[in-house]
Amino acid sequence: MQAELLHRKRKSSERSQLDSFLKGILKTLDPEEREGLCAPFTPEELHLAATTFKRGKTPGSDGLPVELYVELWDRIGQDLLDLYEETVGKGSMLQSLHEGMIMLLYKQKGMKEDLKNWRPILLLNVDYKILVKAMANRPKKEIAKIIPPDQSCGILGRQITDSPALVRDTIEYVKS
Repeated sequence: MQAELLHRKRKSSERSQLDSFLKGILKTLDPEEREGLCAPFTPEELHLAATTFKRGKTPGSDGLPVELYVELWDRIGQDLLDLYEETVGKGSMLQSLHEGMIMLLYKQKGMKEDLKNWRPILLLNVDYKILVKAMANRPKKEIAKIIPPDQSCGILGRQITDSPALVRDTIEYVKS
């Protein structure tokens, strides 16, 4: 009984902290911009996502490399789009879409017999990677509108090299 009361009190405190934080957010996207983030994917969006991957990489457990998707896009693009729409509509993925295979890669240094000279990597299927890349590309266009200009890393059109200049200018301002 006492544990349940503590849990409720903690949840209430977390909720009030969240509400307080959210009230401080001054910039938001307008309804049209928000709607664009949730719009159905287009074949062009998916094709763009597929063409951004490096070639010659190891495919996932299904063995289908990115080159196959790019080369056959005219034949399979619409089927892939239909699959993604069904996945998003259902709210759950096919097993093959979120299946990965862990492999060990030799670091090219030290003795191969020593486990510390190997690193694990997770190989994901390309169809999953295309979906995730298309989802990740969506907010890139809108995020600069809500993230303050002093955050430069990871925002389209901003450079990480802007940060040292900002720090330098801030120090000079404080000194003066």
